[in-house]
Amino acid sequence: MRSLLIISVVFFSTLSGCRNDNATPQKTTNVPDSTLRLQLKAMIDTTYDFPEKVTEDPDAFMQQLPSQPVNPENQRFYTLLLINMGFCLKDAGQVLGSIRYFEKALDAQQQYHPQNIDVYNYITKPLGNLYTRTGDFAKAISLQEMSIRSALAEKDLAILPSLYNNLAITFQQTGQSDSALHACRQGLALQQQPDAVTGLLYTNISRSYRDQQQTDSAGLYNAKALLILQKGNPTGDSVIWASAALELKSRLAAEAGHYDAAETSIQQAITQLEHHFPESKQREKAKLYEARAAVRRQNHHYADAEKDYLHVLQLFGVQQRNRRIPDNTVTDALHGLAACYRAQGNTDTAVDCYVKAVENDYLVQQLIVSKESNYYNSQHARSLLYEALNFLWGEYENASNDRSSLALKMLWITELSKGRQLLLEIDRTRHWQLDSSDNRQAAFARLRYLYEEIALEKDSAQLRSLKQQVKDIALQFQLSENYFDKQFSAPQIDRFQSALEKSAGNNDLISWLMADSSRFYSFTCHKGKLTAFRSGDTVVVKQQLPAFIQTYFRQGPAAYDNDPAAYRATAAKILTSLIPDVSRLSAGNWIISPDALLYGLPVDALISGNDFIAAKKNCSYTYTFLLNTLDYSDSKDKAGITIFSKTKHTRPLPDLPYASDEQRKISRHFSTSVKENEQATETAFLEAMNTPAVLHIATHAVADSGQQPFLVLSQPITLDKLQYTTTQCPLVFLSACQTASGKVITAEGMESLNKAFLSKGVRGVVAAQWQVDDAVMPKLSEAFYEELYRTHNPITALAQAKRKFLQTASLSRQNPWYWAPLNYTGVETSIFIRPRQPVAVWVISGILIAGALFLLIRFRARVMILRQK
Repeated sequence: MRSLLIISVVFFSTLSGCRNDNATPQKTTNVPDSTLRLQLKAMIDTTYDFPEKVTEDPDAFMQQLPSQPVNPENQRFYTLLLINMGFCLKDAGQVLGSIRYFEKALDAQQQYHPQNIDVYNYITKPLGNLYTRTGDFAKAISLQEMSIRSALAEKDLAILPSLYNNLAITFQQTGQSDSALHACRQGLALQQQPDAVTGLLYTNISRSYRDQQQTDSAGLYNAKALLILQKGNPTGDSVIWASAALELKSRLAAEAGHYDAAETSIQQAITQLEHHFPESKQREKAKLYEARAAVRRQNHHYADAEKDYLHVLQLFGVQQRNRRIPDNTVTDALHGLAACYRAQGNTDTAVDCYVKAVENDYLVQQLIVSKESNYYNSQHARSLLYEALNFLWGEYENASNDRSSLALKMLWITELSKGRQLLLEIDRTRHWQLDSSDNRQAAFARLRYLYEEIALEKDSAQLRSLKQQVKDIALQFQLSENYFDKQFSAPQIDRFQSALEKSAGNNDLISWLMADSSRFYSFTCHKGKLTAFRSGDTVVVKQQLPAFIQTYFRQGPAAYDNDPAAYRATAAKILTSLIPDVSRLSAGNWIISPDALLYGLPVDALISGNDFIAAKKNCSYTYTFLLNTLDYSDSKDKAGITIFSKTKHTRPLPDLPYASDEQRKISRHFSTSVKENEQATETAFLEAMNTPAVLHIATHAVADSGQQPFLVLSQPITLDKLQYTTTQCPLVFLSACQTASGKVITAEGMESLNKAFLSKGVRGVVAAQWQVDDAVMPKLSEAFYEELYRTHNPITALAQAKRKFLQTASLSRQNPWYWAPLNYTGVETSIFIRPRQPVAVWVISGILIAGALFLLIRFRARVMILRQK
């Protein structure tokens, strides 16, 4: 037996208890072990002989089991049944269902430890490949590397070449061609004799050289692969491997302009697969037809390419392009169809296919749990978005009517491309809140502890060890989530449009996209009317704007003080470049969806007419307008305010005496719970996160380029720590420097502390984009809570607090460096905060209660006397 997943097995076994496993029989009927054994064997036979009965409704099929397996033999059969379910669904192209059952099989393996099951070949290998297929590359790499370490520890050298091959595939998919080549060479070094695995390793070496544009080396290793894989009469998986090598040969020929040779190779691959698998391997066939379509499209044979792309969709069961399948091959087919229709002048259908391709890409990314893979896929998806927007813009410019429909589609696919990882984390956190088991909390605590150790550790070897522990435990935790039990729903433009119309009732909506080096898109929605703009002159946006942000906000107040007129002129020019129809936007509220470096721009500090935008507009920000489609439940219950105030710090951080003044001013008017200095512990913070109170944090925050942003409490609260928390807080106020600042991630926005709180489901966060002034911050925060108590609207409250400050501030303090760093990010919401009861009220209440008690006692005494008489 190969027992490969031995690392962190004790911890994983603990996590297994968190799972709500739909594959485990829910019935509790006691049946003899022999009866259950016969049932399990019969069901295993069905998976072999009649797989269609399994794939039609796998969960219903599993519910035939009358009870859970108890003895070791039945537990082994049960694990084998789950494995067979995974393979059945995989062969039927049901990727999500296949992942679910392989994860359940892995869970059963860890729970029961059945004998004589090849864990690698039957569980971890197909599961890792499926993660790669769905684009969750970080999860696949973690699983594959864990298997390699386990095989090395057990000296199971025979299995290692295949393991290295799978790891190379994943590296290659993520553009890490050097790592892929290294993995392939490690696998080849362990090969005693050339075999099919050797051919697979050669194929991946060829792919990696192709990625590096070393076409001669790519062709050489492709020929070596085909020499091995086509030897004799290939059968079974060997046919699939040979077909993959032929597909690669076709792509290499097409890229060299040899289209006839390319089509010959891909046709040979298709013929082999159709011959050996007439009724199965639909996904593998679809990939080959998509490859042939790509060759034909490159050769300008658009009608033939269109037929192939439509056949791809047919193989996946996608009819009339209306059904969404979370698979990259479907996205590629829709993208290819759009290009074909575009080339043939069928513009309406091309628009439809471009939109559907972006929607399907979004759906694929819902499957990806790991943050690194999400970021990689978000960046990769931008090329499809830019192509789609470029085409839709041409149609929008030339349209004589129905421009609003095209504007909506452009805005829709733009917002679909933003904040995908944030939306996923919000969804995951909501699932975690439904399962507050001790095991899950223990997993969170362990991960938070390790992240703290990483933040403090200086030794490089120890850092590597700690990071590996985090990687292993995070993988086990992701496996324990049963995330693939979730029902994945396709994004709906109708729901998005309804949410926009609702938001646009009292607000002007603004969305920006930095497309590439030569294009910038701007969308505005005023009174329900959408308008789109595109600028080819990006000098202001991509050259002047970064210098403007750096000069007037990042470097301090001096530049404005030296020449306010220069600031005003530049700020007015930037505003009209970003919002060409700014004069049309008459609503009092602006909700802004930025992109790229625009996350660092305080829009209310720009100039319209002769005044700051803040003088008349309430500005707020969102990572994507898709947040407006989520269900947030407002409560009219009055919330208290939990304040974390840390005034004393160790060098090099200075003390923050203003923090005490700030918390005193807030506590003077509102019901607060204060955690100051030594009381501001991580434990207290986590407890406060899970109460329905507003959370106010006054301390240092560190957000430089050398490390991950974190809040300075008794222990550092990093982004990674926040990732493994839940919260009930409706609103967070981060009264600390640079809490809305961080590294800009393409398509995902600013990797900042305010985004981390939003990912936990907090409806809104007030945070600072640069350093805050110690004297100004207490005034702004006090005014904010006063206005929040009056208006119940945090967006309005912050804007009013700024206006109050500007009305009374000296000329020098009207510099936006002082008042503009604070901004609200999130959704529109209502917050009701509880006022502090004056001492006199408590004294009077006490006197009245004491008096009432005194009268009651006297009354009872008189009654007793009368009774005695």
